[in-house]
Amino acid sequence: MKRSANFQKERLSQPWKKLLRSAEMRASKKHVPFGLTAEWAKSHWTGVCELTGIEFVLGQRGPGPKSFSPSIDRIKPELGYVESNCRFVIWAVNAFKAEGDDDQMFRIARALLSYTKSPVSC
Repeated sequence: MKRSANFQKERLSQPWKKLLRSAEMRASKKHVPFGLTAEWAKSHWTGVCELTGIEFVLGQRGPGPKSFSPSIDRIKPELGYVESNCRFVIWAVNAFKAEGDDDQMFRIARALLSYTKSPVSC
Protein backbone atom coordinates (compact mmCIF):
# COMPACT_ATOMS: atom_id res chain seq x y z
CA MET A 1 0.00 0.00 0.00
CA LYS A 2 2.84 2.40 0.83
CA ARG A 3 4.46 1.79 -2.57
CA SER A 4 1.19 2.65 -4.30
CA ALA A 5 0.84 5.88 -2.30
CA ASN A 6 4.43 6.89 -3.14
CA PHE A 7 3.87 6.08 -6.82
CA GLN A 8 0.72 8.22 -6.89
CA LYS A 9 2.51 11.09 -5.13
CA GLU A 10 5.31 10.98 -7.70
CA ARG A 11 2.80 10.86 -10.58
CA LEU A 12 1.25 14.07 -9.28
CA SER A 13 4.49 15.90 -8.49
CA GLN A 14 6.47 14.79 -11.57
CA PRO A 15 3.90 13.64 -14.13
CA TRP A 16 6.39 13.77 -16.98
CA LYS A 17 8.49 10.87 -15.60
CA LYS A 18 6.10 8.11 -16.69
CA LEU A 19 5.41 9.96 -19.95
CA LEU A 20 9.13 9.95 -20.77
CA ARG A 21 9.50 6.24 -20.03
CA SER A 22 6.48 5.41 -22.19
CA ALA A 23 7.70 7.65 -25.02
CA GLU A 24 11.11 5.96 -24.97
CA MET A 25 9.48 2.54 -25.32
CA ARG A 26 7.28 3.76 -28.20
CA ALA A 27 10.31 5.28 -29.94
CA SER A 28 12.08 1.95 -29.75
CA LYS A 29 9.07 0.08 -31.16
CA LYS A 30 8.54 2.64 -33.95
CA HIS A 31 12.26 2.89 -34.73
CA VAL A 32 12.31 6.68 -34.35
CA PRO A 33 14.85 8.79 -32.46
CA PHE A 34 14.45 9.46 -28.75
CA GLY A 35 16.29 12.37 -27.15
CA LEU A 36 13.98 13.72 -24.45
CA THR A 37 15.36 14.30 -20.97
CA ALA A 38 13.89 14.95 -17.55
CA GLU A 39 15.35 18.47 -17.77
CA TRP A 40 13.50 19.11 -21.03
CA ALA A 41 10.28 17.76 -19.58
CA LYS A 42 10.52 19.77 -16.37
CA SER A 43 11.27 22.99 -18.27
CA HIS A 44 8.37 22.48 -20.71
CA TRP A 45 5.78 21.28 -18.21
CA THR A 46 3.19 24.00 -17.54
CA GLY A 47 0.28 21.87 -16.37
CA VAL A 48 -1.79 22.79 -19.44
CA CYS A 49 -2.04 21.50 -23.00
CA GLU A 50 0.19 23.47 -25.37
CA LEU A 51 -2.44 23.39 -28.13
CA THR A 52 -5.69 23.98 -26.25
CA GLY A 53 -4.76 25.62 -22.95
CA ILE A 54 -6.86 22.98 -21.19
CA GLU A 55 -5.50 22.01 -17.78
CA PHE A 56 -4.28 18.43 -17.46
CA VAL A 57 -6.20 16.12 -15.15
CA LEU A 58 -3.73 14.06 -13.11
CA GLY A 59 -4.10 11.10 -10.81
CA GLN A 60 -6.97 9.40 -12.58
CA ARG A 61 -7.10 5.71 -11.92
CA GLY A 62 -8.25 2.85 -14.04
CA PRO A 63 -7.11 1.23 -17.26
CA GLY A 64 -6.26 3.19 -20.37
CA PRO A 65 -5.66 6.86 -21.07
CA LYS A 66 -8.14 9.54 -20.10
CA SER A 67 -9.13 12.43 -22.39
CA PHE A 68 -7.55 15.17 -20.28
CA SER A 69 -4.45 13.25 -19.22
CA PRO A 70 -1.10 14.63 -20.41
CA SER A 71 0.56 13.11 -23.44
CA ILE A 72 3.77 13.78 -25.36
CA ASP A 73 2.99 14.78 -28.94
CA ARG A 74 5.45 14.44 -31.80
CA ILE A 75 4.74 17.52 -33.92
CA LYS A 76 6.01 15.71 -37.02
CA PRO A 77 5.69 12.02 -36.16
CA GLU A 78 8.47 10.87 -38.48
CA LEU A 79 11.07 13.02 -36.64
CA GLY A 80 10.64 11.09 -33.42
CA TYR A 81 10.86 12.11 -29.79
CA VAL A 82 13.43 14.89 -29.93
CA GLU A 83 13.25 18.14 -27.99
CA SER A 84 12.54 20.38 -30.98
CA ASN A 85 9.68 18.10 -32.12
CA CYS A 86 7.72 17.43 -28.92
CA ARG A 87 5.19 19.15 -26.69
CA PHE A 88 2.77 18.26 -23.91
CA VAL A 89 -0.87 18.01 -25.01
CA ILE A 90 -4.01 16.42 -23.63
CA TRP A 91 -4.38 12.80 -24.66
CA ALA A 92 -7.58 13.53 -26.61
CA VAL A 93 -5.74 15.95 -28.93
CA ASN A 94 -2.91 13.48 -29.47
CA ALA A 95 -5.38 10.69 -30.27
CA PHE A 96 -7.29 13.00 -32.63
CA LYS A 97 -4.09 13.99 -34.42
CA ALA A 98 -2.87 10.36 -34.55
CA GLU A 99 -0.01 10.00 -37.05
CA GLY A 100 -1.00 13.14 -38.94
CA ASP A 101 0.37 16.64 -38.67
CA ASP A 102 -1.07 19.87 -37.25
CA ASP A 103 -2.41 21.03 -40.62
CA GLN A 104 -4.42 17.83 -41.06
CA MET A 105 -5.73 17.99 -37.50
CA PHE A 106 -6.81 21.64 -37.80
CA ARG A 107 -8.43 20.95 -41.18
CA ILE A 108 -10.57 18.25 -39.59
CA ALA A 109 -11.34 20.44 -36.56
CA ARG A 110 -12.49 23.33 -38.78
CA ALA A 111 -14.66 20.94 -40.79
CA LEU A 112 -16.20 19.55 -37.60
CA LEU A 113 -17.05 23.04 -36.37
CA SER A 114 -18.48 24.25 -39.66
CA TYR A 115 -20.38 21.06 -40.51
CA THR A 116 -22.09 20.46 -37.20
CA LYS A 117 -25.87 20.32 -37.45
CA SER A 118 -26.45 21.44 -33.87
CA PRO A 119 -25.11 24.51 -32.06
CA VAL A 120 -21.77 23.95 -30.39
CA SER A 121 -20.80 25.94 -27.35
CA CYS A 122 -17.07 26.50 -27.21
